[in-house]
Amino acid sequence: MPKEQKQKYLKKEEVTLPPPPDNPRQCHFWVKQHLASDPNPNQRERIPCPYDTSHTVYKDELEKHLAQKCNSRPQPNPPYFSLNVNCTLSSSSASSELVIEEKVTLSELSKETLDSLINNVNYWFQNFVPKNFETLASLLGHMARLKLLRPDGCFIEFGCGKGELSYFTKLAIKDEDNNRFLLIDRKNTRGKFDAGIRDTGLSKTPVLRVGMDIKDLDLSKLDFVKDSKIIAYSKHLCGSATDVTLKSLVNYFKLNKNENPIIGIIIALCCHQLCQYHMYPNRQYLEDIGITNDDFKRICTMNYPSREALGYKCKRILDYGRLKYLQENGFDVELIYYVESSTSLENLALMAVPRKN
Repeated sequence: MPKEQKQKYLKKEEVTLPPPPDNPRQCHFWVKQHLASDPNPNQRERIPCPYDTSHTVYKDELEKHLAQKCNSRPQPNPPYFSLNVNCTLSSSSASSELVIEEKVTLSELSKETLDSLINNVNYWFQNFVPKNFETLASLLGHMARLKLLRPDGCFIEFGCGKGELSYFTKLAIKDEDNNRFLLIDRKNTRGKFDAGIRDTGLSKTPVLRVGMDIKDLDLSKLDFVKDSKIIAYSKHLCGSATDVTLKSLVNYFKLNKNENPIIGIIIALCCHQLCQYHMYPNRQYLEDIGITNDDFKRICTMNYPSREALGYKCKRILDYGRLKYLQENGFDVELIYYVESSTSLENLALMAVPRKN
């Protein structure tokens, strides 16, 4: 290549920015795409927003942005927020922020400790967990079997995500219009089914979405469920989310026991490896069969599919403690395989209705 042509080829061309868009909705895109390549940037510095790093803000306007403008800024807690109300904590720590429990790595255990743990898991499973779980139909089929598809029910979906299960529940109830739906999830999800639930039926169905961690939810202070017959359900409630859900429901049930406010619970169980000792609702059960805090963390670690046979036993040990927790608080409870294992390895559901006097 000739020297003059090579120099022309290597010469850095000047950057020409397109003009700012007329449509304000496009401004965010324009700033992100072109601000970094501006050869003569404005002296005002832009920085990522601390609440949501997907957008930027002028540094000298940060305080005002965080206080008044940012859509991701923390909102005031609603009346039904009560920190850690559904966690199994001692009274001395009930008002403090929770610390995520340290994960246990089995490879760090000595051979003697690991062998002892395996022997204990086999003992606990063999002596304390029933083996005759039933295999029946889908979650909606069980709701129909337990007569929970009621026209006057308040359906609460915990860990709802998009709310798809509630949408199909509403379709199963057909044209009855005296029900309502409460959707609970700490994450904001796109593609929600809320409008579909609301508009299915002869009239508008009341739908409320609560963006909150279940561990902090006090149902007794939520007017939406007041004087209602509650059907609580979930199709994918990971680990400790199941435990704080059960605690939330039992707390509410105890406050209104004479009115039988909760007429059904159906939860598809999953992700036991995410369970945490301080959230497990039946601490007495663990103590009675000899499971310590360290044992609990280790059997949660054994729940991964690569340890399938032993992990299965660990899951059932934890699930049976949940069953006993509901039994001890006035429910008739069953554990049922609601789909074949070829469909999902996480195929066990906990189902409960109030015990008849």
